[in-house]
Amino acid sequence: APPPAPPAAPPRLFSLLSPQPLLVTEPSAAPLYSCSWSPARPSVFAVGGADGQLHVYDLRRSRGKPELALKVTGDGSAVYAVAFNPAEPSLIATADGQGIVKIWRLSRALSSMAPREQEAFDRLAGARTEEAEAVAGEEEEEEEKRGGGGERS
Repeated sequence: APPPAPPAAPPRLFSLLSPQPLLVTEPSAAPLYSCSWSPARPSVFAVGGADGQLHVYDLRRSRGKPELALKVTGDGSAVYAVAFNPAEPSLIATADGQGIVKIWRLSRALSSMAPREQEAFDRLAGARTEEAEAVAGEEEEEEEKRGGGGERS
């Protein structure tokens, strides 16, 4: 028998520069097993879950809700792998618990970069990173006021 599925949680987007998530998406009804970022669209990523669904998110349009949800498996078996095609950005592959690999074609809206999309994504990441740095600076000031201003190791 397969091991029990972990509890469901919403996908969270993090920057390596901040302990706080950049974005928390809407909760998923099932545990998530795979995630892939679009090589052509900095604002698009896809996740596959234990419920046999593929969810594609577009941060420019929906911010926290999937832009597209596809039923990958007929019997509800899990989607264990998701991968965008780096040579053809409109194609995405899924691999499921039945051992089946499927190729899906995404719409042009999900596979072609919009004007200034990279700049908008960089601003999103930068704004959240600056916010985290400001909070960290305030915490260090409080620590110094309490007399614990020594160097951290």
